[in-house]
Amino acid sequence: MRPARSCRAMLKKIAFVGCFLILVMFGKTLISSVTVNFDRVAEAEKKQIAARAQPLLAALERYRAEKGFYPPSLDRLPRKYLASRNGLPDFLYSAEESDWIKVASAECAARERSLHGLTLEQTTHLEQRGRQFQADCVAGYRNYRLQSEDVHVDPSTSLERWAYYSSSSKSWGLGWCSHEVSSQTSDILKTASNGVCRW
Repeated sequence: MRPARSCRAMLKKIAFVGCFLILVMFGKTLISSVTVNFDRVAEAEKKQIAARAQPLLAALERYRAEKGFYPPSLDRLPRKYLASRNGLPDFLYSAEESDWIKVASAECAARERSLHGLTLEQTTHLEQRGRQFQADCVAGYRNYRLQSEDVHVDPSTSLERWAYYSSSSKSWGLGWCSHEVSSQTSDILKTASNGVCRW
């Protein structure tokens, strides 16, 4: 009877510690989101970026009206839609894989299959093949995301902030990246919301 009780007690402790860690992580994420979303300076910068990005958004919509989808990269947006990029913020332009419109060919289908599943390939090589597949076999996007360069860097926090646009909701928001140093490995741990960490 005692081994069963001690086993149950151990499982309860593990469950308690696991729940506690999840609550701590959720709490940090919530605090970071509140800190960013109530930052007046970042909010003002987001509005400025949104205004400066209007020509790009309009060009992307014109491209979509003509082609039926958005381009797979900003480099493949013809100049007839956007004559000049001068003055535009430095955006990261991307889409979820579920929003990719793929080229229908046997070669692209085979290349896509080779990117999935178990592999002994080095991560950097696999990522490079993935980027090449995207460049060669993705014709466009159903929806896209834009992430601006960082806005309002606050030295008192470890938060990187940016303006974020989603074509599916047609709205702007603020995203963030938290940088914390691991006490065990001294590695920098990054947690991001609405985009990717740039530094």
